[in-house]
Amino acid sequence: YLANLAAASCGASELKAPSSPATNLSKANVSDCVQGAVSWYGVFDFATIAAQAREGHSRISRDTPDAPEWRLLGCFAQDCRKGQIAAASVTTYVTRRSSPMLLIVGDSDRLVPHQQTLEMAETLKSAGVLHELIVLHGIDHSLMGKTLAETRQANLKALDATFRFIDKLFAAPARQAEQPR
Repeated sequence: YLANLAAASCGASELKAPSSPATNLSKANVSDCVQGAVSWYGVFDFATIAAQAREGHSRISRDTPDAPEWRLLGCFAQDCRKGQIAAASVTTYVTRRSSPMLLIVGDSDRLVPHQQTLEMAETLKSAGVLHELIVLHGIDHSLMGKTLAETRQANLKALDATFRFIDKLFAAPARQAEQPR
């Protein structure tokens, strides 16, 4: 969740740390923008996760105060302060400045509704953010299949896609820098 938030929120003033002499990063010319992110079965929008969990027959209910998302926020759904759910949702911060992302999810995820990832892909697309989406058919959370072979195949596919995405983002400039002048 935090990696996804960091990837989406490049330059978001509402998430900037208060300035102090010990944390004044602006003098060090440090950016809060990450260069890319990979998300496997992520949580992106707290406003839609409860309905998505009901539709997908999730293993856990988001209709109780002890659901992970509500514990993270410190409030339960309709009891949250106005704007609190949006402020915590990754999708809120997506702009054209957001980092490129690789999104991987199984369409049989019963822990985090796979619609969270589909929604994030649409949000990134609407903002014009470079992204890739891989939906693994019949795969549950943690890239678990119904058989050991399905689990192995899903993990190999996710790892291969992850390395290719990272290579695409970072290896090309390094190779250019190595060429003789």
